[in-house]
Amino acid sequence: MKLVQMKANLEAQILSIESANVTLVAHEGLQAGLNAQKLVAKSLNVDAIADLHQEIEEHLNQQEEVSTILSTAYNTAEVFDEDELLAELQAEMIDDKTQSHPVRAADKENDDVTRLAEMMAEAPSITEAQLPPLAPLSLPEAPSGSINYVDEDVEDELKKLEREMGL
Repeated sequence: MKLVQMKANLEAQILSIESANVTLVAHEGLQAGLNAQKLVAKSLNVDAIADLHQEIEEHLNQQEEVSTILSTAYNTAEVFDEDELLAELQAEMIDDKTQSHPVRAADKENDDVTRLAEMMAEAPSITEAQLPPLAPLSLPEAPSGSINYVDEDVEDELKKLEREMGL
């Protein structure tokens, strides 16, 4: 009976040692992960990232302004909604068909919708071949090699941590 109890005590001691060892390894792993995160955080500069973000936003706003300027029509007194004008023209044409009396020439000349429809029908359509060629677009070259944002001291410490962790 004593031998059985001694064997049970030894097995309990082995389990306790194994559990403590697993806890120690987990603690070391957590500590190594924390150290790696600290090294990465040292290499990041929040102000530089914020400046980069702001600069990108400024360039996007500038591009939007240019796009807005380029999309503005030249020498137009009024801006017309083509769908609305077309609907009005169709309504007028339906009204003309349903009325029993013919439309007088003077009424037709004063009708803005009819005049606009006539102008649109008479206007020549522009094809891509008639448009002037676009100016060549010159963009900077993209970096071809790897970009290294981490300084050498941080890189050395990361390699040391990897060796310690057995990676």
